[in-house]
Amino acid sequence: MAPTVRRALHAKGWTHASQFLWPLHLLAGVNRQGAYLALLPVHFTYAFGSGLQASAGLPRLTEAVRLARLAEAPLGAKGEARHLKKTAASSSWILAPLAAEVALQQGELFLPSALRWRADIKAQPDIAFELLQPAFARQVVAMAQDIVTFSHATASLRLIDMGSGPGVHLLMLQELLPDLSVLAVEPDATAFAHLAENTQGVEGIKGHHGGFMDLDLAPGLAPVITCVGAAHHFNAAFMLQKCMLLLQAGGVLSVADEFLPEFHSQEERQLAQVRHHCAYIVSIMASLERSAGVGMDEGDGPFYEVFQQGLALASIDAEHGHSAQAVKGCRDLLARLRQQSSKQPTQPIGCYTRFFWRELQAMVAGFDHEARRQTYARRFAELAGMAGFELLRHRRVFATADADEWSGGTHVFTFRKPHH
Repeated sequence: MAPTVRRALHAKGWTHASQFLWPLHLLAGVNRQGAYLALLPVHFTYAFGSGLQASAGLPRLTEAVRLARLAEAPLGAKGEARHLKKTAASSSWILAPLAAEVALQQGELFLPSALRWRADIKAQPDIAFELLQPAFARQVVAMAQDIVTFSHATASLRLIDMGSGPGVHLLMLQELLPDLSVLAVEPDATAFAHLAENTQGVEGIKGHHGGFMDLDLAPGLAPVITCVGAAHHFNAAFMLQKCMLLLQAGGVLSVADEFLPEFHSQEERQLAQVRHHCAYIVSIMASLERSAGVGMDEGDGPFYEVFQQGLALASIDAEHGHSAQAVKGCRDLLARLRQQSSKQPTQPIGCYTRFFWRELQAMVAGFDHEARRQTYARRFAELAGMAGFELLRHRRVFATADADEWSGGTHVFTFRKPHH
């Protein structure tokens, strides 16, 4: 944020100089037209309320749920900076990113440990940077809760994970539920190589290089099937029918993924893409604006500022329903930044800009490619019902648009195959 703009906002009590926080994302800067101030709505979730079943005998899951609740209350109580810093620096795949997310909301920039001791993995920076996505870890926590609640397992629990990618979410899930035995199914050769490397030596995770739809297993035997961040790559109706075929009677299907706000035309879908993807980035930017410890060098600083300006203005256009202008702004931003995208981070802020780049690419791909055109949450639940599933629980763990819990964001669905 430009210093002159920051001082003016402090004087008005809009920033952290004030005792209280506004339920708004506030971004400010200077462009060719002069100073601008972007005030964007924040939509909160209540996915980890006290009414959920306690995680008896699973201390790591209990602590993860506690941190997830803190992440859902960014206007709530503070005062855990020392504990959060220690946890973010730990080797935990699940607790470190949760602690880093809560700390950033409170104005403290602590990168999760994986960005230090795993960032040197060759040719797979997305593995580290995806840990910075708001609620990435929270969705796994919700999934673990639902598996414990609805699977009724008394011993080692076998599950099939479809579209496992590099396996980060499986490392998180295995940490929360140590007795899992996972068949990780991944068709892409590069992603499978990363999966094999990341899970090497991890007991209970076995990789299968192939497509889930082509999986040749005896029907009716799988107790649990999971999918994190990959459901939108499938034909949802076909995938749900395949799950119904493989699951045993009473078996559980748990799906965590991003879903767009509801849309019913191409223009509405493109607008939904902008609102949805920008929300993840803007929420981080607004927290970074409150952080006193953000360092920017000559490379990362300008890269971040271009992102901030482009995404803030595109978000404003999207909130006002200016679809064509918002889409053009995002396309132009991608083209403008393309030549800088390969630069390796030199400051913590650079890790966030690499995540922004990844999210911007996904957004623009969604404008143009059918394979990236996610459905919306309510439609996905309808398709599951048509396939014969019973909806056990639905939670939106991160909201990107609107107050309705079925609108855009990161959702976790848990279904059951009926006993008859």
